[in-house]
Parts: sequence; structure tokens; C-alpha cells
Amino acid sequence: MNAHNASINQMMTFPGCWTEYPNTHSLKSQPDSAASLGACQDVCLNDESCEGIDWNPGLPGGEQCWLIGPWTTTRQVAISDITQYLINRENCGKFVHHTRGVTLVWKVGDQAQGA
Repeated sequence: MNAHNASINQMMTFPGCWTEYPNTHSLKSQPDSAASLGACQDVCLNDESCEGIDWNPGLPGGEQCWLIGPWTTTRQVAISDITQYLINRENCGKFVHHTRGVTLVWKVGDQAQGA
């Protein structure tokens, strides 16, 4: 795709994309500087090794997002005010916005689907 037809990819959360666990986190998660919950989820969605996130709104901006993956040790530890979101990749997708319209692209298993 050339610069004239450049697309903007925006991940979208479909029902069932994320399983939410309030007051839960994991140990040895990796920090990311994403400034919002949606941006943090996008970082995880774009990293095939990411299995979920811990979102800590009580920390300063840029320190709230923690990625969960094979590097994570202890999982789902009870703690107040942190919410863990585990990804269900087969239920996630993304919009691809073109200058001539919006195309919805989603992934089911290993096969990309489009509408």
C-alpha cells in the first residue's frame, strides 16, 4: 500500500476478546509506556507472545500498563485496584480504515476473515 492509500489500523475489542479479573495481577510482568487501557491492550494484541495485561490506574501515566507473557512467573495474584485482562485472541480483531471506507478484518483461529 502506498502513502496515498495509507491505512490506519485500529484494534477493536469484540465481545469475549478480553477476560477481566478485577483486583488481580501477575508477577514479573513487563512494563509498557502505553498511556491508556485501550493503548495497552493494542500493544498486547500486536505482540503474539503477549497473553494479557495488568492495568494499574493508580500509577502515574506511562507506568500503568504491564504485559503478561511467557516471561511472567506467578499469575493471578490478588491485589487491590489492579485489573488483569487476559486475551482470547480468537475473539479479537481490527478495523483497517482506507480513504475510501472502512473494512472490518478479524481473525478466527489461524484464518484471517474480512467483510
